[in-house]
Amino acid sequence: MATPVSKLLEIPRSRPPCPARGIVALLAILISLAPGLTSVHLAIAEDAPEGLPELSSVQDKTRGIGDDERDAYFQLLDYAAAGDYKQQQAVAEKNLANFEQQFYDNQKLALEKDPNGPRYRFSLYADMLKNPQAYRGQLVPLQGHVRRVEEMPIIDGDVDLGVAYQAYLFTEDSRTHPYIIVCREVPPGMPRGGDVLEEVAVTGYFFKLYAYDAQDAVRIAPLLIAQRIEWFPRQEPAPVISPFWGSVVATVALLILIAFLWRISAKDRRIRQERLRKMTDDATPFSPPES
Repeated sequence: MATPVSKLLEIPRSRPPCPARGIVALLAILISLAPGLTSVHLAIAEDAPEGLPELSSVQDKTRGIGDDERDAYFQLLDYAAAGDYKQQQAVAEKNLANFEQQFYDNQKLALEKDPNGPRYRFSLYADMLKNPQAYRGQLVPLQGHVRRVEEMPIIDGDVDLGVAYQAYLFTEDSRTHPYIIVCREVPPGMPRGGDVLEEVAVTGYFFKLYAYDAQDAVRIAPLLIAQRIEWFPRQEPAPVISPFWGSVVATVALLILIAFLWRISAKDRRIRQERLRKMTDDATPFSPPES
């Protein structure tokens, strides 16, 4: 398991990014996800939603949030928190369908040129790694499980802006590679910490490809900013009958068993008495033999 991503807003401003190592890690991830991508894919996103913060200063494959990115980061965090969540979900589903359709349209064009070329299935995770510019500021839906949910302070310089939550989200197509989710809300009662396993859904805006230190190397993960995390707690199996009726059934069953045993015992006593009576009636008086 990778070590935690540094608190995004507590990384020193003087720390330089390391794009070379990040690119190496990115290539390793892309190779491991090769069945889900193709080099011909150039996803075309819809026009930016009204009021969406300007994100042209955002740089991919860098550690932390750089000076040029901070305003965009804070603005997008506020923008996501203030939006209509149902509308965000609808837009995210539409965006996902558009990205997938564009992927297969491009693959079809490639196969027309080379009928023997490779055929790939669409992977949102791999496509996002390969085409971050196309996804920048776009809403996408995710569903999977989180393995880490931590509260983190939101600090802009010396100003404390409250707290947000940071989570590692793993989906079916990301396999062992996480998305990093930053949001303002988590459901009450949802487990938090560095060792959780909870089913969730997230609708978030893609911000950047974020470089972080894992145990073995610098890795790259998509960083999404969302309004909230939707939690699907594990349901305990419902009892077949309620406790009250369970006790009633148990009591009735016990009474039936007692009555059955009593009846058998009474019958057994009658049989023994009947045998004893017959033995008594059939018995002949004892008389000594004649001498």
